[in-house]
Amino acid sequence: MNATYALILCLALFQSCNYQAKVTCSDLNDFDLVLNGLEKFALDSTSTFRPTAVYTSETDEPLMIIDNEELGRIDIYNLKTKLLHKRIQLISDGPNGIKQSFSGYFFRNMDSIFLFFNVSQQLLLIDSDGIIKNKFGSITRWTEQAKTPTVDVTGAMKPILRNNTIEFGTYALASSDGKAGLVYDLETQTTRIPYTLPDIYKTGWWSGLNYDRVSQAYNKKEEIVVLSYGADKYIYVITQDGDVKKVCASSRYLPDQLKPYSPKIQDLNQHFQQLWKHEALQGSYSTIIYDQWKEVYYRIAFRPITESEYTSPNLVWSKPTIIILDKEFRKVGESILPAGYYYAIHYVTPDGLFFANRDEYDRNDDFMVFGKFNLQKTQ
Repeated sequence: MNATYALILCLALFQSCNYQAKVTCSDLNDFDLVLNGLEKFALDSTSTFRPTAVYTSETDEPLMIIDNEELGRIDIYNLKTKLLHKRIQLISDGPNGIKQSFSGYFFRNMDSIFLFFNVSQQLLLIDSDGIIKNKFGSITRWTEQAKTPTVDVTGAMKPILRNNTIEFGTYALASSDGKAGLVYDLETQTTRIPYTLPDIYKTGWWSGLNYDRVSQAYNKKEEIVVLSYGADKYIYVITQDGDVKKVCASSRYLPDQLKPYSPKIQDLNQHFQQLWKHEALQGSYSTIIYDQWKEVYYRIAFRPITESEYTSPNLVWSKPTIIILDKEFRKVGESILPAGYYYAIHYVTPDGLFFANRDEYDRNDDFMVFGKFNLQKTQ
């Protein structure tokens, strides 16, 4: 098979292979991500700070959209004044009644807010008054026979809305017969699975919440989607033509190659606790974020912890680090996220990258607090 034919075949198979020269990894230290102040938003007496995700909107005034699934509402704040701009209180009765608590949401504009329900995998479209505009059927139903990846819409796995489709990050990848991601067509209400898992997933059984998920970022200007898999040091850049570029985006704190839990499939229920420990002691990769103003990408990874440090599955996420990639996907730095900041609750504005500080809220629940992080040239 000559090289030209191999390339044509690879593109025809889309993500099933990556025909390119060997990918090298670099570890430059040109930039740090530095904490540069706090942003505080006053909470009223009925509010708590328990969001699943944060979004922003550039209207006449820049807005921050934040949910509270426990209270069944979405609050919209003015980013300049830090004051509540609008509250969407969902109701359970009547024609616009929503019987169950939503498990996530994503914001397109004030007239298009999507609510997602994990158990039913159902999608609802509401406006900023909480009026239901459309009810969509179950996006996917996972079964052992179908082996379909499961959709998630938390802040760590934000969907992409474009061309009247919603592109979801997914998990349960190691059980999905080599499939990842899910694209839902809002007009036809049909789904397709666009991606094939990287080769590292063929080395054994990975089943666990961190390794078995894919996060994505969207560069609208270049029409590029970037995929970050939990077990893979590489990221995958998908062009608008479907070409795939494999890029090394590894953390200096993680092993050169992560290892699966087992060479063969195990019973998840029997090995659940051991899986968490395996991931915590080895580290993992997670969310990918694009900053359109600085034209950089941030990839979250979790540093390994020691055997003596491990006391709970929650410690899997206890040591986040942020890999900094320039617009050409060259690694130009890596910074440890300070203690108390939650990687999944974040947003980006021209002023910087913001992460929620849960420790500050625990000390004073009258405010929700975000730390502002800015790129700084290393000395």
